[in-house]
Amino acid sequence: MTKVFKKIGSFCRANKKALIALLFLITVVALAFGASALITYIRLHTNTSGLVFTLDEATGTYAVTGYEGSATEVIITGSYEGKPVTAIADEAFAENAEIKRVSVTGVKTVGSYAFVGCTALEAAVFYDGVETLGNSVFAGCTALRQATLPDTVTSMGYDTFINCTALRTVRLSSGLKELPMYTFANCTALRSVTIPDSVEVIGKRAFESCSSLAECKLPKNLRVIEDYAFASGSAFTEQNKLTKLDLPDTLEKIGIGAFYYARKLEELRIPAGVTEIAPYTFYECESLTRIYFPETMTTVGEFAFFDCKALRYVTLPEKLSEVGGRAFYKNPWVESLADENGFAIGADVFLGYFGTAESITLPASGYSFISNVCYGSETIKEVTIPAGTARAIAKQAFSDAIYLETVRIGEGVEVIGDSAFYYDNSLVTVCIPASVTTIEANLFQMCDTSEVLAPGLPTVYYAGTRADWKNVSVAEENDEFLRAQVICESTGPEA
Repeated sequence: MTKVFKKIGSFCRANKKALIALLFLITVVALAFGASALITYIRLHTNTSGLVFTLDEATGTYAVTGYEGSATEVIITGSYEGKPVTAIADEAFAENAEIKRVSVTGVKTVGSYAFVGCTALEAAVFYDGVETLGNSVFAGCTALRQATLPDTVTSMGYDTFINCTALRTVRLSSGLKELPMYTFANCTALRSVTIPDSVEVIGKRAFESCSSLAECKLPKNLRVIEDYAFASGSAFTEQNKLTKLDLPDTLEKIGIGAFYYARKLEELRIPAGVTEIAPYTFYECESLTRIYFPETMTTVGEFAFFDCKALRYVTLPEKLSEVGGRAFYKNPWVESLADENGFAIGADVFLGYFGTAESITLPASGYSFISNVCYGSETIKEVTIPAGTARAIAKQAFSDAIYLETVRIGEGVEVIGDSAFYYDNSLVTVCIPASVTTIEANLFQMCDTSEVLAPGLPTVYYAGTRADWKNVSVAEENDEFLRAQVICESTGPEA
């Protein structure tokens, strides 16, 4: 060990000048960094000149209620004149067109519309202490590119970043339980987002019209995806770029239209906790090729997979008991189920007819629910549903069949769904069995062509008595149906 120390001593004596220079350089750098850190510390702990503070006498705390300065960078600390600054008031900076950056420390509450319409604001950094953001805090901040929320934030109001069209990156708090509705709606530059595992609910339209969104990591504790959460606004707006989403096993609900017009989405596995696919959920997801349903699935809503042109692989669970009208319309998968007569049946559901006959009688067994029969058909004139098969007919099951004249519904059907004969303006005869207990809304909507061409409203033949007919529950929104002629104790003109 003595020899080692002697060698070090010899090296230092031989390189004395170089070592002194190195030590001097290290000292200068350390002092420079120290000064810079000190300056940064002082700057971040000094309120920007021009801030307007209002004292709450009851609590002895201040709120920032306005800004009369000219600086483009605003710093708000957690104290003023020796008292805490706990809030930024509603609309405190609303419509300010000069501020480019804001840094907030210590404040607990940021009020609704605090920075709404600050069109020059590019960055917003909130440090520990902020707990609550009100509604529309950054709504319409079209230059905002970066937003950072500390883990102390536990709640945000709706529309937090709506129409922040330049927003590319955002750090969300790990204390959040919910992303409220419209949180990032129309954030067209947002490319990727990681949602903290603490989030259990993604609110309505939270990511609607985020046309650049290509990657989204969903939280492992997510329970609910609300209506239109990842939807595109319409077929005429640019769709998001999501190709894949890993839905966590904790998920229990997917809302109406959640992935409406998500045209890049290719494949999805639905977790076991989700028992129902709501209407319009995957409407026109034209790249969707595979969908894996859990055995717990019981219901698929109307239009759920409407016009999913690439859908070729679907696993229908045995417990599936209801498929809404046009749920699988224009899906290659449904057509692949059709038998030699053109009838497609899956999991106790009649899914459609793909033949060319003008008059059809549905199969006498294999289904208890009718999802779609002849929507949009240009050939079918007559349909018969045999007795003892279906118990319910879905929404719009026969709609837009332009040459359809006669529908005979067999005994056993209890429910005729909303708009079942919508826009069937050649319809003359509808035969309803005595087993029917419920007729939903708009049954003959757009069927009255009396002012344009014959035949006007269809005639209804009801197998039960007049007294039985009075006990049928008919939805109020049925102007055309309630004007139609009903002939009781008859199974039809040709019976």
